Amino acid sequence: MYKISFIKTGCGGALTKHSQSISSPRYPDYPYPNSLQCDWVITMPRGKFIRLEFFDFEVEFKCDGKCWCADQLEIWEGPEFNETKLGR
Repeated sequence: MYKISFIKTGCGGALTKHSQSISSPRYPDYPYPNSLQCDWVITMPRGKFIRLEFFDFEVEFKCDGKCWCADQLEIWEGPEFNETKLGR
């Protein structure tokens, strides 16, 4: 099982079918709401692979003396409460 979070609560869901899409709320017409966190759980049978492709990905930068990225995407693998972070 894989969990994808838009770290920034208000959206998300479960994906179990081949070839599904994920997008942030109001995409592409409006920016997503502030302080939004979307948790997506992708479940596939054992032995199947999950491929993530990003076609349009923008993050918000804040610069107040030091520039930092206000948005994050984290990918985790494993059952809930026993997950391994694969990347940010």
